[in-house]
Amino acid sequence: MWNRLQTTSKGLLLPTLLHLHNIHVGINKHRILVESGMAGILCWVVFTSHIFWANPKKGTIAHKMDVVSVKTTILAFLVYIAGFKRLPIQSFILFWVAFGCLIFFGYASDLCSRNDWCGEAHIFYHSGLHFVGIMLSFYAFAPE
Repeated sequence: MWNRLQTTSKGLLLPTLLHLHNIHVGINKHRILVESGMAGILCWVVFTSHIFWANPKKGTIAHKMDVVSVKTTILAFLVYIAGFKRLPIQSFILFWVAFGCLIFFGYASDLCSRNDWCGEAHIFYHSGLHFVGIMLSFYAFAPE
């Protein structure tokens, strides 16, 4: 069952829900307005991602909304974490390693989607992209 779920587009709905933990943490850190805003951005990404991956048709409005919201979110989180978040040097280095993994999974997902939209390899790499994105969003809400 799990292997079958992992290799279908519906399997991407599960890792996206893992952002709910970060949303909860971000909202509960209401004294830090920027992080509450980041939690709001994650809410939007979860919403657009679920709309798209419930029926993943390439080039649709849902697909374009998902792409724009995810790319905007990646940029916002990158600027906040790399530019403003005070992390210990070890965490900062690990952040950049994880960001490199995000780039790798995004590139591999894109290549595979061009050959076989929603094929097994595309879903595998895109799931990796979701999981690494979730790990990276932890950095935004980490204590300083």
